Amino acid sequence: MIGVLAFSQLDGRLATVENSAAMHSENLARIEASMATNQDAPISSDHIQNTRLSSLEAQVAADLTRIEVLEQRLYEVARGSP
Repeated sequence: MIGVLAFSQLDGRLATVENSAAMHSENLARIEASMATNQDAPISSDHIQNTRLSSLEAQVAADLTRIEVLEQRLYEVARGSP
């Protein structure tokens, strides 16, 4: 009788451990899949950063155009043409 009781207790505990291990394995697989999906997903701050970069690129292009105009005027003044 004691052996049967001990075996049933041991069997119950092993079943609990097996169920917990299976549940944890499923959770880990779900977390790994979520991490893989979100690895290259854009971050909300990326849009703000890209907007700022576009604005700065436009400003640099406008400044380069102004510099070219000023260089042209400087060369004209240096050559003596008004």
